[in-house]
Amino acid sequence: MNFRGDINGLRAIAVLGVLLFHFYPSILPGGFAGVDVFFVISGYLMTRIIFQGMESNSFNLLDFYYRRAQRIYPALIFLCFILIVFGWFFITPLDYKAVSKHVVSSLMFLSNVVYWRESGYFDIASHEKWLLHTWSLSVEWQFYLIYPVILLILREYFSFVALKRFIVIGFLIGYLLSVVSSFYWPSPSFYLLPTRAWEMLLGGLAFLFQFKFGSVLKRFLLIFGLGIIFISYLFLSEDVVWPGYWAIIPAVGAYFIILSNVSGSFLCSNRFLQSIGKWSYSIYLWHWPVVVLVYYYSLSDGLALCLFLVSIFLGFLSFTYIEKVKPEGGGHLSKVKASFISFFAVVIVSAGIYWTDGVVEHYPDEVIKAEFESVNSNSYHCMNDKFLPCIVGNANNVKAVVVGDSHAEALFTSISSSLDLSHEGIVVLSKSSCPFVLNLNKVGDYSCFNVNEKRLKYLIENYYGVPVFWIARTGSYFYGQTNPKRIRNDIDRGPSIFFTQENIDSDLLTEFKENFNLTISKVSEKHPVHIVLPVPEMNKNVPKELSRSLLLGIPQEMSVDVVAYHQRNMRVINILKDVAQMNSASTLSPSEYLCGQVCIAVLDGRPLYSDGDHMSEYGNKLLTPMFESAF
Repeated sequence: MNFRGDINGLRAIAVLGVLLFHFYPSILPGGFAGVDVFFVISGYLMTRIIFQGMESNSFNLLDFYYRRAQRIYPALIFLCFILIVFGWFFITPLDYKAVSKHVVSSLMFLSNVVYWRESGYFDIASHEKWLLHTWSLSVEWQFYLIYPVILLILREYFSFVALKRFIVIGFLIGYLLSVVSSFYWPSPSFYLLPTRAWEMLLGGLAFLFQFKFGSVLKRFLLIFGLGIIFISYLFLSEDVVWPGYWAIIPAVGAYFIILSNVSGSFLCSNRFLQSIGKWSYSIYLWHWPVVVLVYYYSLSDGLALCLFLVSIFLGFLSFTYIEKVKPEGGGHLSKVKASFISFFAVVIVSAGIYWTDGVVEHYPDEVIKAEFESVNSNSYHCMNDKFLPCIVGNANNVKAVVVGDSHAEALFTSISSSLDLSHEGIVVLSKSSCPFVLNLNKVGDYSCFNVNEKRLKYLIENYYGVPVFWIARTGSYFYGQTNPKRIRNDIDRGPSIFFTQENIDSDLLTEFKENFNLTISKVSEKHPVHIVLPVPEMNKNVPKELSRSLLLGIPQEMSVDVVAYHQRNMRVINILKDVAQMNSASTLSPSEYLCGQVCIAVLDGRPLYSDGDHMSEYGNKLLTPMFESAF
């Protein structure tokens, strides 16, 4: 197969876009579209290999798979091996366990499915997943497995002309599926093959339908293709639904560049781009673990340029000493044997790490105690996205009702500690990111409005006279996240609720007070009401940051100044207290139990939080006396 310098240069454009997006997202907010460019390139090359083989009756399916595996596996296996070794010394146990799981899923080319299934409210942050980028390799490999088989089957019954038409139809259907499903099922649409295959089929069309262009039109297509790729890099952002209809822009840009087939362009003559293109696969493999390293250990953002260059250098080393290496003697057999042994060795070791919780015994006790608090949340799992009351304990003798968001879920066991659950019960009405306030809408999630209507109806019709505890992470709905590592977009930086209009304005607190008062006044007609003031929030994930600092032997402050807590929450606290007073309700203040001059996050070497704002089971027991005073 003839080497095309323009496609090699296009690989460089793709991988540089991805790198700049990850190291300098403010400069190139749409650089993630480089992955889509890679998909188009892969589709072109695979279609060319398969069709040329079928037309000459020389296509061998097993040889096709072998060559793809030999191209992808050696560098990937080596990266996984290095991560396993590195993790033994520098990654905390639960994260090390996650690394082992992701190593196996990456080597089995199922990581896209695993990352899709892991996406959720309490999932570890994407920047803590050392092999997250391998989702795209899994998508490509799944395409490699299925695509030639389908074509070979169809070739038994249809002509090459019909096959080309089927691919056109597949591209159109796939794109429409991607557009629709990205809005309704964004996570599976991002990760899974059915909504990504159209990009590879588009690349296939660049080979199947070649046109004769003059030199001027060829260069126009090249410049136009590069232009719309760069436009997508500059003006798209991660807030855009992806891969929705916008994904057609970089994909078509790559299609036009491949179609133009300009051999004398700067893509071919530029030695820098040609070198980056050759190293692109290895650069892509190594850059993301470098990104995670910065995030994982909270390294300075000033290192971005240095680490950008380190990623390229590691890619060069991987290409030179892993990808290019051809074992002497034994030919194909020795290559297969080496890959086979390496694959199973890494998989078996990873499985052992997973089943021993990261080989937890080799960590210091204080590291284990600190990190495992991140999974020490209540075991009742009452929180749900629909209105489903959860009854804990004796359903025939309910003594308390807890209503609110995920903070209500985190704290209700500190209330249940005041009860004898063999004879008494507690009802929990919790939904993540949905405080119980009538007429409230959550930006991006309109189900909260209806859930609150159902909550009110349930409270009015049930358990008359039983105290209701109103709990929510109130401040975050006005002021955004406190932990900079959880800020992903503008919603995380500021207000995420609205009442009369989605264009949130300065009257939001006034509207909140009016609707909150309406809510509490209706509930207080049937129940005594206790309003829990905001829990102090840390500006970091306490168990993770503490365990990492202990592992490295670097002390780290794990508290917030009480003045900072009051400055952030004072206006909200005043509203909660005013509404309580207007409706003869009481307020309960966690800060009285958690704060002195500072609000503590750790007690006796053990975190009080399961993340940066949710109290752990250990921590929330400090609030049991507060709730006991309410009964």
